[in-house]
Amino acid sequence: MLVSEAKWLSAYFAQRDNDALGTVLNIGSSTADVRTRIQPFVDEQIFRPLARRGVPVVHTDIKAAAGVDIVADIMNDDDLERLRRLKAKTILCSNMLEHVPSPLPMAERLATLVPPGGVLLVTVPNSYPYHPDPIDTLLRPDIEQLSSLFRQLKLLDGRIVEGPTVAQELVNDPLLLPRRVVRTIIPFPKFGFWLSALDRWRWLFRHYKATCIALWRPAIS
Repeated sequence: MLVSEAKWLSAYFAQRDNDALGTVLNIGSSTADVRTRIQPFVDEQIFRPLARRGVPVVHTDIKAAAGVDIVADIMNDDDLERLRRLKAKTILCSNMLEHVPSPLPMAERLATLVPPGGVLLVTVPNSYPYHPDPIDTLLRPDIEQLSSLFRQLKLLDGRIVEGPTVAQELVNDPLLLPRRVVRTIIPFPKFGFWLSALDRWRWLFRHYKATCIALWRPAIS
């Protein structure tokens, strides 16, 4: 996740009261270590402020790990029903759709979790290097392309946010340079990670970007 991406999500949450947010269900949450140590701005910008407000957050991921509240695969019918029973009003899915074989079936499953009056927040890379986890389909949509995957929902808001360039990252942390060079010239045991290291140099002077959207299911009148 980019810092600017986390700030966009944080701004959305800050503009809604607790009743409007309800329970926040974080799909593809990854681990507590990722949220608090590897990318500490995720916890600082998003989840810590929600905790201070008393907004319930449920983290779910396909793998069992510290910081994952519910182990579930939303492509599994039983798991999807378990998550639906939480009756979360706000669904968050960040940087996951590029890591599934086909985004449309996943998008359709995500949409079924959104109750009438509920909101789905989705972010994906728009301009970013290849990064397998375990795959990367190179899905890099704009706002219209991303929102079109969720035909059952209405677009509330959307923005393409900008992150740093690789050059800016190296200026901010000079110790990154030798690590990046070594990763480029010495192939990783996993070929995909080596390709990712090579591809990153294409962003030496190009900004990383992410597409962020908020989608709404109209309340039943």
